[in-house]
Amino acid sequence: MAQFQPDSGNKMSLRSEALDQIKRIDSISRSMGSLGDFLVSTLLSILASLVIFAIFPLLALGLSTTGAGLLKNSVPFVGVIIGSFLIALNALFVNPSQGSQLIISINYLLSQFGDTNKRYWRKDRYFKFSNRNPNRTVLESKYKGRTHYTLVYKVQGMVSQTSFDDDLLYLKIINKNAINSLEKDTIRTTVNFIGIPRTKPKTLNPNATREMQLRQRTLSRIVTGLQDTQVLETYIVLDNESYDSLMKKARAHEVFFNQGMVVTYHMLKGDELKKLINKLYANDNFNK
Repeated sequence: MAQFQPDSGNKMSLRSEALDQIKRIDSISRSMGSLGDFLVSTLLSILASLVIFAIFPLLALGLSTTGAGLLKNSVPFVGVIIGSFLIALNALFVNPSQGSQLIISINYLLSQFGDTNKRYWRKDRYFKFSNRNPNRTVLESKYKGRTHYTLVYKVQGMVSQTSFDDDLLYLKIINKNAINSLEKDTIRTTVNFIGIPRTKPKTLNPNATREMQLRQRTLSRIVTGLQDTQVLETYIVLDNESYDSLMKKARAHEVFFNQGMVVTYHMLKGDELKKLINKLYANDNFNK
């Protein structure tokens, strides 16, 4: 059954009807690189893009030939042609998990306006740094009329396929105790990112020998030259409606971290925390 989301299209099977059959246009998909792997076309989207690209230029041509004439209206006419092509290209593609890209774009633009009568442009600010925390490690947000406080740890885990069974059992017990300590008023979420490692050359002492400098350049060249290298980034997010309760649960959680739940950890703050939130929500409207 189709499900409607405010900022996405109608999620439905692309093989439910004849017009929803996938029609992959290789010449376009290949030129889009990785985007061509999940943006497909259907017979309905192809027909819609052709209609859009035909109607708008014809209307623009009809309006341009009246009044001042086509020559004086050449610049607006070219603008309409370019805009028609972009809209038709948007209508051509369909994301199987979200629906028509044209509907997604329209819903997104409408969602950026607050009151439907005033139609003013709205900037969403999902989070801000809490005034109760001078170190800027706690975020404050509003959800359904309630204030929430959030903090984030960047951790390096210890569980791996090479761990022994008794180690896994020990970590399981620690993790269970950590979750129980959160009680029912605090939420813990784990976020994982797979990214590209970025290395910084180690600062050498002023009296470093020539061999030490050559060794540093060699190591930097080797690491930089590695292809398809990836790194796993793990973040643990704690959220509570009470600031004091959140800080209490955070201190308790650090006790379990130190018991071996993770290898290393540190609490994000300031610009580092702001950068992570922008990465999660792809939104630059973060309130300072």
